[in-house]
Amino acid sequence: AKPYFAARLCQDGQDLVNLEQWFGLVWNIASVLSLGLIIFGQALADTIKKRTQQYTAAPVPAASAETTDTHSRREKGGDHAMLLVMLPLALYMTVFSIQAVMVLIPNVSPSKFLVVILFGLAVCGTCGAIATSGIVATGSLFPSHIGVNPFFSGQAVGGVAVSLVNFLSATVEDPSAYFNEHCSTNPQNHSSFATSVIRHELEGAVNDSAASCSPYQTVDWAVFSYFLSGCIVLLLCLVGFYFIHLYKLREFRDEYEVVHDNLAHREEDGVSPRIGLELNDRVQQRSEEEQKNGDSRDHRDFLLNDAGKMSNSTEGDALPPPPAPTAGSCVPTLCTGDSNDDAPCDNANGESLQENFDDEFTDELDEVAVFSAVKGPAACIFLTFTVTLSLFPSWVSELRSSHECQSHFRLSNDLYIPFSFLFFNIGDLVGRMWAERISVEHIPHLSKKLVLGAMLRGVFFPLFLMCLTTFSGESSMVIRSDFFSLLVQFLFAVSNGLLVSTSFMWSPHLVAHTAELQERAGEVMTFALSFGLLSGSLLAF
Repeated sequence: AKPYFAARLCQDGQDLVNLEQWFGLVWNIASVLSLGLIIFGQALADTIKKRTQQYTAAPVPAASAETTDTHSRREKGGDHAMLLVMLPLALYMTVFSIQAVMVLIPNVSPSKFLVVILFGLAVCGTCGAIATSGIVATGSLFPSHIGVNPFFSGQAVGGVAVSLVNFLSATVEDPSAYFNEHCSTNPQNHSSFATSVIRHELEGAVNDSAASCSPYQTVDWAVFSYFLSGCIVLLLCLVGFYFIHLYKLREFRDEYEVVHDNLAHREEDGVSPRIGLELNDRVQQRSEEEQKNGDSRDHRDFLLNDAGKMSNSTEGDALPPPPAPTAGSCVPTLCTGDSNDDAPCDNANGESLQENFDDEFTDELDEVAVFSAVKGPAACIFLTFTVTLSLFPSWVSELRSSHECQSHFRLSNDLYIPFSFLFFNIGDLVGRMWAERISVEHIPHLSKKLVLGAMLRGVFFPLFLMCLTTFSGESSMVIRSDFFSLLVQFLFAVSNGLLVSTSFMWSPHLVAHTAELQERAGEVMTFALSFGLLSGSLLAF
């Protein structure tokens, strides 16, 4: 859609310079501001609530806590989580619908169209950030292999699909224009690195100042189909998420339920709080009955098999007791995010493995406490996306093959950049799928390790400088090898997907598995993501 926007914004024969960068900047600023205001508002509300409770001397009766309608709170929490996703997606679809209608109206001035575009970008940036935090919060209540991981792997699959379509589109284009532009004999190819960079910047400035465009005059049905297909996809997302919310929990309600009991009241009453996705009471009762029946059957089989020995015993002898449960065993629960039988819910001594970790954990419904608990993975997300957006796609789009113009093999010439984009998205998908195999509960000090891993990605700045680019010239620091360039790109992509997915897998374990706490943790993580995107895009501007 870039040519369409360039034509709509064409004024006096000049198009808007750095169109994509400006659009991305508006999007990221809206995302950061919206989530920042939400987090700040919740932190302010928590502070006011604490101060109010300090001056309130009326304690809440225990009976009142017991008679609270827990089912209503569950429904309210679920409806709020759904609202965080449904409303942003609906607004998203509205913006796409308006853009589809504007395609059919060519006689709109560029200034008015720009206002509509910027407003739509701000709305979409805000809605995208809120919807992402809502989806992350909802997915965090489930085990990671059915909650968070499919969401982020799905994002990577979408990136692969888009880059694949872009690559296939490039294959049907005529490469002659590329060969004429890049493969003609030019003494500039033997210049130094510094001279090439200066020349590249000067040529870009000249091209920008001389850029010409044609105003939008006729209806572009291809662009209309593009926005219309986006509306259809968003509509399907709305319908799909509604049915997920309506039926998915019902399908598994005989196995687990989302519990929102008030932690403070339950602890004051001396009752262990029930949080997160736990086994239903009726399922526990059924499991206990089945275990009793199973123990009785085993006991009866034991008696029948040893009938000869039992006949020699006296009539008053007591029957041998059924086998006792193994010490230190624990009932598998979905609240740990691990469905394996060896999930680290308890060790041999019956102690929680979480006590062996130095990472913070909170069950307090307080924004500062939540931020303090998830600050490690949030910092990892921020650093990861800052480095990624600083180099991709701006620097990656300047990479060149070491065999450029030596043959007519298109992957070494005009298809090298489209292939690099596809290669990055494949590597990102590999990293996210690799993260699914990591048992985050077994790794001590994981938050610190994630931050360290994100900081080490700074090594990619000098590594990409060593790759051949359009302005590398004859620099001695450049390694003229496609294998080296592709290896750097692959490690860059895999580390991005691995750190992002692992951070979002780990953050739900640092707060109690209630809808409200997971929602706040999701907001903090999404804010770190958006802030990282904004910082990276500013560095690459």
